[in-house]
Amino acid sequence: MTRDRIVARMMARAVMFVLFIGAGISLMLALIGAKQYSLPVCIGSGVVSLIVLLAGSFVVARVKASEV
Repeated sequence: MTRDRIVARMMARAVMFVLFIGAGISLMLALIGAKQYSLPVCIGSGVVSLIVLLAGSFVVARVKASEV
């Protein structure tokens, strides 16, 4: 497996981790009754995961360019 695929897999796992943590925290907040905080936490985790995805795409592109 090439280095760019390894880095891409690592970034995909980071995005999934951020989304699952955000969804879990949002679910816990909704279950305990703090519904005014659950939606912003869920949206915030989505925004953070998009930032990680953007940064990951630049890192993968840099690694791919350095291999050529």
